[in-house]
Amino acid sequence: MLQNRINELNSALLDIYGNKVQVTGFTREEMLLKYLNEGWRCY
Repeated sequence: MLQNRINELNSALLDIYGNKVQVTGFTREEMLLKYLNEGWRCY
């Protein structure tokens, strides 16, 4: 479900390890800036 939403937004590169998700990068500058300003709540 999470990966589907990420694909829909075309916004991030994720690595999923069991029940943990690591953000490894962003595909859009807008999402990177939101992450830097709002932290993990940049949805």
